[in-house]
Amino acid sequence: IEEGVVKVSSTHNFCPLPTGVVQPAPNLFEPSATDHREHDQWLRHTKRSIDFAAQVRAQVLVCHLGSVRFFWLNPGRKLKALREANPNVPAAEDLGYDGVEVADHVFGAAPRGDWKPTYSEHDPFHETFTTMAFIAAVTKKVELVSGVLILPQRQTGVVAKQAAQVDILSGGRVRLGVGVGWNHVKYEALNEDWKTRGARQAEQIEVMRKLWTESQVTFRGRFHTLIDVTMRPAPVQRPRPVTLNAAFSPPGRDFAAKAADYLFTTFTDIDKGREQIADIAGRAAKTG
Repeated sequence: IEEGVVKVSSTHNFCPLPTGVVQPAPNLFEPSATDHREHDQWLRHTKRSIDFAAQVRAQVLVCHLGSVRFFWLNPGRKLKALREANPNVPAAEDLGYDGVEVADHVFGAAPRGDWKPTYSEHDPFHETFTTMAFIAAVTKKVELVSGVLILPQRQTGVVAKQAAQVDILSGGRVRLGVGVGWNHVKYEALNEDWKTRGARQAEQIEVMRKLWTESQVTFRGRFHTLIDVTMRPAPVQRPRPVTLNAAFSPPGRDFAAKAADYLFTTFTDIDKGREQIADIAGRAAKTG
């Protein structure tokens, strides 16, 4: 932490996953096995990454593995343990990972004229809740974060049910990160309205929280009508699972300050990071 700013060190696309990190499906995160799966190479890179994170006093280290990201909290404290890790047992939790973030892209998208997506139509992405449930079964402690689920593309009750179920299977480790997304092509393909995504997400979060916390729900809104609806079993976390909201625009930050437990954002410049943190803190203070 430097002057109140949480630093994040991120290692992109250079942290391949060796066979054995997650079993029994060694090819879960990469469709085809490559030489990059060698344990020694993966461990060497991981140690270099955490060394750097410790040097810059980062509070979070993120390791990108395609559609799945592992992360450490307070990586400097775990440097010694990582250096002493047994190369023959490179399990994620044994290496001190605090959480796993699973991306969400239902479809790939090819460029259309001047519009170009940030990923290729050939890039693979595993389904978010299925992947989180699998990881829950082979881990005991790591947090399971959706990073981030494009909520307005989905049926609200189904997402509430899926999140609750993974929370039960994991013993309360779900951190539901949601956002409205940036890719209109996926909304079109999923037959959802791109123009109302912000308003729809706001109502969805309200409905999900009611389903998680109330014994019987009646709700009439712009996008939802529920009459005497129940959802059982309830999630383990009480009163409800932790929610994060991805927001970058001023209106998005206003919504995150009001409706989310945490803001999910990124920045590459530390000064801009300071500005973002001060901005969201001010907006949160206004909401009480």
